[in-house]
Amino acid sequence: MVAGTLCAFAAFGDAELVQELKIAGFEEANMSLGKGEEFPGAQAWLVRTNETTRFCFDFTKGGNYVTMRLGQLQEGARSVSCQCQLMCPSKANFWIRAHDAKGDTYIASLPKPLQPSNGWQTVTHNLKRLGWARGRSTNRVDRATVRYPIHAEILVEPHQRRLKGFVEMKDLVLATTNRVSQRDWSFGCGPARFGQVYLPDEVIAVKVGLRSLRTDGAEPAMRLEKAVVTDWQDREVLVKKCSGDITLTADELKGQFGAFRVTFWGREKGSGNGEEEEKKLGETWFARLTGKSKPVAWAGTGLHGWGLDTRRYELIAKAGLGTVRNDIPGWDNWEKEKGVYRCPRGFRETIDKMHSLGIEMNLIFNGINPLYGKMLDFDAFCNWVRYVVTHEGKDVEYYEIWNEPNNFYFGPKLRKTFFKSFTDFTKQVVKTIREVKPEANIEVVVEDGQWHTTVFLRKGIATSKEILSIHPYIHDKNPRPEHCHFYFRDDGKTIQASMASNGMTRVRMTEIGWTTYAADEHGKTEHWYVGAYPGVHFDQQAYYMIRAYLLARTYGVESMMQYDFQNDGPRRNYTEHNFGVVFGDCTPKPSYAAIAFMTRLLGEAEPLGFVGERQAKVSTVCAFRLKDGRKAYAMWAYQDPVEAEIPSDVRGGFVFDLMGNREKLGNRTKLTLTESPVYVVERK
Repeated sequence: MVAGTLCAFAAFGDAELVQELKIAGFEEANMSLGKGEEFPGAQAWLVRTNETTRFCFDFTKGGNYVTMRLGQLQEGARSVSCQCQLMCPSKANFWIRAHDAKGDTYIASLPKPLQPSNGWQTVTHNLKRLGWARGRSTNRVDRATVRYPIHAEILVEPHQRRLKGFVEMKDLVLATTNRVSQRDWSFGCGPARFGQVYLPDEVIAVKVGLRSLRTDGAEPAMRLEKAVVTDWQDREVLVKKCSGDITLTADELKGQFGAFRVTFWGREKGSGNGEEEEKKLGETWFARLTGKSKPVAWAGTGLHGWGLDTRRYELIAKAGLGTVRNDIPGWDNWEKEKGVYRCPRGFRETIDKMHSLGIEMNLIFNGINPLYGKMLDFDAFCNWVRYVVTHEGKDVEYYEIWNEPNNFYFGPKLRKTFFKSFTDFTKQVVKTIREVKPEANIEVVVEDGQWHTTVFLRKGIATSKEILSIHPYIHDKNPRPEHCHFYFRDDGKTIQASMASNGMTRVRMTEIGWTTYAADEHGKTEHWYVGAYPGVHFDQQAYYMIRAYLLARTYGVESMMQYDFQNDGPRRNYTEHNFGVVFGDCTPKPSYAAIAFMTRLLGEAEPLGFVGERQAKVSTVCAFRLKDGRKAYAMWAYQDPVEAEIPSDVRGGFVFDLMGNREKLGNRTKLTLTESPVYVVERK
């Protein structure tokens, strides 16, 4: 990317100084692109040269617009200008779209569309003329007031549909009147390699970038000073002076395994007396595993989307997660003309990649097709199902019929006939699949509430050949899995009794998870938007996730699939964006490292049940026989710390924490258990 314009400051208005800064996001390697998800079909990507950045777009398969993130703009921002040229046969709208701190969306548009050109044009957006588009504000006064900071992005919308081309850009500059809050520097830190997951003998590396955004070539007000490494429970492990990229060795980490957070700190010049203020610049995570796990089918996860970066699948396999749940690409993507089916791009490639890694697929038949109107056509849906099972999806291990019918389509649209309609629909789809593949594993009901599930079972929604699929989420303030009334609280006895009425014996948990969302600066959260999921800390997510996996395994649940593998968005105060065991850039949370050690230790172990008089609200001990014949016990306290006897057959062995850090038991006969599970393993 070329440097900014030569002019650094200019007089403006009543002796008001306007400072010009480059916009950091324009130069970032991991630029966030949007493809107008509410109008699917558009594609967008960046191509960089030494001089320019090309923002490429392709609307030949649909879509209305694409976006490119610019970054955060502080109060005092005046305008954004850019030199650009449009390379496509039609003109385009070239806008700045901004989301402010209230959650409202604003647009700064040009008087005229950007014209096709072989030469450079200067485009300037006046940020004082942001016009409200939509958002949360309910009155004109709130809508008319932009609350900073704002998150800005470039939006391109061609006038002509089905268009391909690109906007080539350089010299993207921000004019601002605020020297205090608008930084003249940008900082970025992140993975030196995808996922930041390392094996014991590997050196950990973190990339760091602190650069000036000033257009006059002056040094920025900030300098990088140190990196602080903390473990998964926020205990300080290492403080390291640094001025750029860093590496970390096993010795520096004291030989510890698990997930670690690296926080970077710098010094910023004070505004008055020349003093420097310490400031947190950014943070990233990495994981150091005890070794590579083998994927096991009883531990699974969920994904959204197809044909995405296949490196995600390798991370899934490395953690030992052996089942992946995903929607089959929408019916309307397969059948764009009645009776004509085409496999969507990426579908077969993804299945083949998963299978090559030893991962089973759990795929959901879902959705309606506008070709058949606004209501679900059962017969047409089954024709599509028949095609998928016969052809492109014939080697899929598990087929799931619809996702949460009470929440999607059947409940909202067919409330008066809900139970009968979904029962009839399910039976018709099951019959269709079995005509093609009699031995197929078919999951039914797929609900997140116990009452609806038991009613469907009593109505005979399935036979002994089918598998019950449930979503035992926590929907109140107590986040512990043992507290969940759906399956966990009574060890599945209520559900199992309902299953027995029609001969069903197999059950799978295809969604369960804990969100690591945080309150905003005003102490508010958005959990009420999505069913009051309790927010938890990163370490708590790891505790509860592992407890749920171990309980499900001990109950005899065939597979538990955590929802979902990767964060769905960047907003920390929104529940649905924070369910992942990895962040949006695929760096690991503590729960990822915890799952990896659990599958490495117990992946091929035989569950032996609960030990002694189980006290669900005090402590739990689950027994396993390892592949080599040794005994192992998973132990934890429900909430408050408790003293517990070490089973006699493993005394003198080893105890491992949640991340796989080992300690000899010696002569101890008791352990102090906490909410974090530990594994006590017999000595060889």
